[in-house]
Amino acid sequence: MMASQPSGTDKEDLISLETDELYFTIKGKNRNFEMNNCDIDRNGYEVTCSGKVSNYSDEKVYFFEYENYEVIIESKGNNKNLEFYNESQYIRDKITKNRSGSLSGIINFGGEIGYSNLEVKVNGIKNLCVRLEIFPSKIDYRKDYINILNDINEEIYNLAFDFLKKTYSLGTLNNEKNTTLTEYYSILQYIYGKLIKAINIIIRNPYHNLTKETSVVPFHKIKNQTIETTKWLEKRPDSFIKKNKKLVPIRALVVNKKVTEDTIENRFLKFIIEKIIFKLKFLRKRYMQIGRKTDEIFIEELSTYINGLVNILNSSFLKNVGEYRYSEISSMVFKMALGYREVYKYYLMLQKGLTLKSDLFKIEIKDLPLLYEYWCFIKLNGILRKKYKLISNDTIKINNNGIFVSIKKGKESKVTYENVDTGEKFDLFYNSKMKSETVGQKPDNVLSVNKNGSKAQYKYIFDAKYKLDRYKHGPKEEDINTMHKYRDAIIYEEGSSLQPKRSIIGAFVLFPYSNEDEYMKHPFYKSIEKVNIGGIPFLPSATKLMEMFLDELIKESHFSSFERNLDQYGREYYIKDNYFKDRNILVGNLSSKEQLKKIIEHKFYHIPLKNVDLDKHLIKQVAIYQSKAKFKGDSGILYYGDVLSYKIMKRKEITEIPVKSGNDDELYIKFNLKPIKKLERKIENGGFPFRKNMYTTEYLLKNARTLSELCIKSFDEFRLWVELVNLNKEVKCFAESSDKENKINVFSFADMDIYFSDGLLKVYSSGILKRKLELNIFRKSPRKFVKEIMKYKN
Repeated sequence: MMASQPSGTDKEDLISLETDELYFTIKGKNRNFEMNNCDIDRNGYEVTCSGKVSNYSDEKVYFFEYENYEVIIESKGNNKNLEFYNESQYIRDKITKNRSGSLSGIINFGGEIGYSNLEVKVNGIKNLCVRLEIFPSKIDYRKDYINILNDINEEIYNLAFDFLKKTYSLGTLNNEKNTTLTEYYSILQYIYGKLIKAINIIIRNPYHNLTKETSVVPFHKIKNQTIETTKWLEKRPDSFIKKNKKLVPIRALVVNKKVTEDTIENRFLKFIIEKIIFKLKFLRKRYMQIGRKTDEIFIEELSTYINGLVNILNSSFLKNVGEYRYSEISSMVFKMALGYREVYKYYLMLQKGLTLKSDLFKIEIKDLPLLYEYWCFIKLNGILRKKYKLISNDTIKINNNGIFVSIKKGKESKVTYENVDTGEKFDLFYNSKMKSETVGQKPDNVLSVNKNGSKAQYKYIFDAKYKLDRYKHGPKEEDINTMHKYRDAIIYEEGSSLQPKRSIIGAFVLFPYSNEDEYMKHPFYKSIEKVNIGGIPFLPSATKLMEMFLDELIKESHFSSFERNLDQYGREYYIKDNYFKDRNILVGNLSSKEQLKKIIEHKFYHIPLKNVDLDKHLIKQVAIYQSKAKFKGDSGILYYGDVLSYKIMKRKEITEIPVKSGNDDELYIKFNLKPIKKLERKIENGGFPFRKNMYTTEYLLKNARTLSELCIKSFDEFRLWVELVNLNKEVKCFAESSDKENKINVFSFADMDIYFSDGLLKVYSSGILKRKLELNIFRKSPRKFVKEIMKYKN
């Protein structure tokens, strides 16, 4: 018999029973006390026998992964050959026969959770089967299995719908016959409830148009005369009679405005419903013709679907909607309007045979770690797809048999997205093989982000581990160690460089745990900020921390991405002091549009000598500023040239551009330039009060968006500016302009102003000081500071 004392310390009989042929016992540690019996709907094992079972109890007992259990099988009587079978050869080999013919051994299921059958044959005939349910040591894996599978279905259908939406227009699917009746019905079963819900949303608020109805009536019946009435009468003098020497109309056109729901969109909606009804009736007819025994439940379900749809047609506004004629529909209603877009989505699924054939949908409950791995990749895509533009996706493919999901363990998959705010693209890989000088690595998920201003790719590993440290409520330490291994082992080589470099910025364990708020206090969550190694809880009910982290990685600047890298990968793209100190580029003004043509043609720029400080600035390049007054919409900086040489001379000696004023003898400096070049993007004026000229650096000239940015003088100003712009495109920096110096005064956006003052950063919201921070603290983590101050924005 079983024991159920909650001590969990000593080995005891967990299962003890006998049949007509044998005795069967399993001994082990009783860990029932670890389970919440309210959440478990079974005993933990089932017994089936070809004969009678005695001494059998229905008391609950639970078996766990990575636990040793002793199995003892003894025969009743002599001359009976006992054989043991389990689907795992490892388990089979552990049970051996002794001299008396009995079987015994110590078995351990390792990490294999789910069901496992222990079968015993007597003289070659199956006598007993004990089906054990192996539980993980951590969570309710049954609930996870159901929730994860449902989430996978939803995300995959959404991915497939995005694929179809880009591939097929509304009018091109009406007559396709790609799905078999079986496929059609299986898809409809999955979407029927959602389809009805979407149709009901439309019924409550249908799309409509305003139409005009015209008729000619006696004039005295017209209550409101419109401009259409007047125009009609002007063209029809025979509609007047003379009365008391005046022309009086006897009849006229009346225009009545009417709201109608008989639109092409609603006709198409009605067509969709009618087509589904037709297909279901045809399926019912074909089924009845087969001649097999009728499945009444199936017929009843079919009839329920048909009657539900027929009732919608007969009792809603659709009964007054006309017949749809095949045509291409350019309306955006079916792609954007609530209810309509969902109906269109399900229609596409039915038309294209979205059966989603893949190994993904053959997974059993004992393969939950693999299912979790698949789910993590699919869910990561689901999160990214909601916020960023999907560029390409090789996980969904199509052929004549329907839509296929190509996600498979061991096979690389890749989905590409774009952050439309910055134009930066990034990839999410599944099972990507990554280079190592020792052993090749193949982590589950890799996010590879391209950043503006850097040629480096910033890569992050998210490795799915369906494991939990049940005592510390976090990922297992061995899995965290694996993340360190990934970051150390995966390398990249650049050009002719002989020195390999680490290419992984951070590596994170995704593990099944639902209490996100509690986990934020865990050391392995805090370690993400410090060393970019740690764990993130991830389940269908726990995605908040992952969504926040993905947003952070994608929206931050390439400098912040670089600063995450302990090994300083990408140093060549990081900020150097001389980016702001070496102000050897002269930004010069123009006196006319004609001067710009002369500069490009003759490759020179001239400026009064008194306006240039040659002692302080060794001019290497000249950038040309086109003022708003002279160039209107073309104002800004677009052209620049490298300085070949310069010469100090009188103005009258510069003959390419004739002297217009009386300054013939004034000393000028003439810069001879190499062929004039264009910047990759024009630097806009942005309201900057440009005076005679200014100085900037090559780095700022190549990276600035507005003139004010050319005035940035320090690493601190630049880092603050970059992070603010990445979070809010409306940020502006305002500079003070004088004959001696141009400098940044304030960074502003919305109702916020940020100043540099006396070694401090000061943050104001609506004129009220909200935060002060020392610059040395800001330099440690500019990204963290900017994240914190965003909460002050109204």
